[in-house]
Amino acid sequence: MPSWFEHCVAAEFAFLGQHGFERITSTARLVEYRRGDVVAQVLFQPALSMVSTSMPLELSFAIRTAGEMYPLWAIIQSDAKAAKEVEASRFLKFSVPRSNDQIAKGVAHIAGYVGTYALGALTGSPDILAGVESSSEKRLAQFAVGTRYNSTKAKAFSAFKAGRYGEAAMLLEDVKAVLSPAELKRLAIAKARAQSS
Repeated sequence: MPSWFEHCVAAEFAFLGQHGFERITSTARLVEYRRGDVVAQVLFQPALSMVSTSMPLELSFAIRTAGEMYPLWAIIQSDAKAAKEVEASRFLKFSVPRSNDQIAKGVAHIAGYVGTYALGALTGSPDILAGVESSSEKRLAQFAVGTRYNSTKAKAFSAFKAGRYGEAAMLLEDVKAVLSPAELKRLAIAKARAQSS
């Protein structure tokens, strides 16, 4: 018996069938549609960016073709007009509770964005995905910086709490360009304490 997620995806993404897509995978966490070498993926998985005990699930969408993965947010961001219409913080990855109502709303929301902003990419307009590649690479670079920042910041704050101010200052200095004003203040404090000890 299909899960509620699968049921919602089947209902909201039925329009893909009108464009020649066939469902090839259907599980409680992933539904995939294929047309030629283009695969549309609707995912419902733990939010990997979240560090919590409850591990909320998030809904997302991506297009896979020619060995490349194009998340919906990257497709939207590659189109300046679409990016202005859609606030980055409000789209494409929806942390949702496991309630059926919230799953249905999230899937409907994503399907709306796909129908509005990604249909051209799904139906074979190579120009759209050509512009997305550079956007995707930029996002991966930003993700790498963010990951390094989060890791370095955690180590620096541990060192700061343990009184290893020189180590904390060195670590924070490494990511100084992306520190918040409060973190810059902590860097200054760590430097001052390191020099006085």
